[in-house]
Amino acid sequence: MHLARRSLVEESEVSPRVSAGSFFLETPPPSKHHASSRRLIASASPNEADRDDAEESETDERESLLDWEVAGLMSEALSRVEGRITSFDNRHVILLLEALALVGFAPGSLVDKTLQTCVLPRVCHLRSEELLGLLQVVAALDVQFDELLQAMGERVTEILPQFELAGLVSLASHFTDLEFPPRLLLSELASRLDEAAATLDDDTLRQMKVLFARHGLPHESICARLETELCPQETGTN
Repeated sequence: MHLARRSLVEESEVSPRVSAGSFFLETPPPSKHHASSRRLIASASPNEADRDDAEESETDERESLLDWEVAGLMSEALSRVEGRITSFDNRHVILLLEALALVGFAPGSLVDKTLQTCVLPRVCHLRSEELLGLLQVVAALDVQFDELLQAMGERVTEILPQFELAGLVSLASHFTDLEFPPRLLLSELASRLDEAAATLDDDTLRQMKVLFARHGLPHESICARLETELCPQETGTN
């Protein structure tokens, strides 16, 4: 199993300062009365710049230290969660994985243990909404776990009539993102194109159109419903 791990602590981006040179060039030349004071200010500028840089560096250092402290606290909390993960019910397992995906902090040992010991043995009993939520979070974490995906695909096949059409589109999209071709789902969706064009909202139809285009399947009826400018080009290539 391969997990694309992401760290909570990222390097902060410092925006470049906007130069004020053009502003000063547009101001009238200083009078003799102000010439000496301007020279004093100019001579003091390097020291002020040094102080600004020092303050900015100190702020960045404090923020970096805070990030590491937060990461440490999260690691400690998640290590405790890992020790109790087998007692979590399906809902809380999915919520945990959703939280890890949301913050971009997913310790490999915790994810592996959760999927191996909690999720995989329970897949054959998951309800439709649990399967959909689980597959969504697995895709968000970019987890490559073929045994789990195979088990989920088999469970989807068993309870296919329980899924709404929009749910089937979402399932097929997530399986595709995980490079696990959802042939049965695509076949089911292809047989219900007219129903999809008549009942699904525009966002789901766009998702379905992208899905069909990605697999080289005809989707003219979806394009007709959406009336987008790109559809004639896409359907012409199929």
